[in-house]
Amino acid sequence: MTDDNQEPRFAFSVNAETFVPKDEKQIVATACFKNKCLLSTALILVKDKYSEWQTFRALLDSGSETCLISNECANKLRLKTERINTLISCLNDASMVVNGCVKVAISNQNKSFERELDMLVVKKITDFIPQKALEINSDFYNFVELADSKFNVPGKIDLLLGANIFYELLKPERIKIKDSQLLLVNSVFGYIVTGNLDSMNETKVHCGLIRDEDLNKNLEKFWKLEEIQEPIVKNKERLICEEHYANTHFRTKEGKYVVSMPLKKEPSCLGNSKDIALKRLGSLWNR
Repeated sequence: MTDDNQEPRFAFSVNAETFVPKDEKQIVATACFKNKCLLSTALILVKDKYSEWQTFRALLDSGSETCLISNECANKLRLKTERINTLISCLNDASMVVNGCVKVAISNQNKSFERELDMLVVKKITDFIPQKALEINSDFYNFVELADSKFNVPGKIDLLLGANIFYELLKPERIKIKDSQLLLVNSVFGYIVTGNLDSMNETKVHCGLIRDEDLNKNLEKFWKLEEIQEPIVKNKERLICEEHYANTHFRTKEGKYVVSMPLKKEPSCLGNSKDIALKRLGSLWNR
């Protein structure tokens, strides 16, 4: 297993099979990535409304300034949600409005590590991690306790533990896997499997960079619509109306705008219509 004065090494091989069934109609991407990095996952205990501990799967993400919990997970725990109004900013100026926040108590399996965190409630944190099933041929399971014994099986993520807690979870022990780029990193939850997998062509890449930003500033960007300039065709009558408005309008002391009614012909063309209108108004008023 180990050589004198050397770090422990384990035989390890990975064979990746696609998790999604193959289809004759496949999407062809313009870019492929030869290496696939394993994201850090852990099975953690979370306290529910009745102070009972339940096991959920968490993603450990140092690229996030906040902790997240899925709406499904929060409902299972029956946690009380506090109403908030904040915005999560993601890559490429994408934004998501969040309306709920909960206090969540987490722990490792032996209860030697417990913390209470404020988490934002979101509909979905990320897709299945990993995206493909990994066939593992190794005996290191017999020598270390893994934070997620099914790290190689695609599964949903219930919680995200961000940078405010990430480095507190890590321990100094590291184990390099022989003949690979993988690394076992010890944590309060057990050893996390991380590092690169060779010879894996990927068309989809996960990035967990999210951060809270000033609400007013982002709402302004969120609701801003692109203006479409439509050409305005000005005929002769439109030009006459604009000139009439410019020459006759004024503003009263009360702040109201007044403009005289534009007429195509002289008012005399209306005949005795004024007298008729006054008589009709008078008869209505007397009623």
